[in-house]
Amino acid sequence: MAKTMPAKDAVDACQHLNAAIYTFRSESDRDSTGPATLAQLARETGGRVFRNSESAAEISDDLHLIESDMRNQYRLVFRPHALKHDGAFHQIVLLPPNRVATVNVRSGYTAPKQ
Repeated sequence: MAKTMPAKDAVDACQHLNAAIYTFRSESDRDSTGPATLAQLARETGGRVFRNSESAAEISDDLHLIESDMRNQYRLVFRPHALKHDGAFHQIVLLPPNRVATVNVRSGYTAPKQ
């Protein structure tokens, strides 16, 4: 039997493990809260939401985009002035320069415990 967990717990687990979520949704999902939850999971973990397609070309394009995301990852490292070793999740905001159209980024980091 499948276990369920609140979306926040799933986001927390993915952020702790540095895992991004990529989702595919169909147009028939509009009456459900599922698409909004999946979009939240993707956004907060640095993933993406794709429209489910029957076209082999569109599916191939989506998979190439995921592959490109995986291949072109950068790790930004910083040390907060007052780093708390509490094991808690801390939100961050990354503001790219004007010349950069979009940046796919996680919403924060999990502080180390001592």
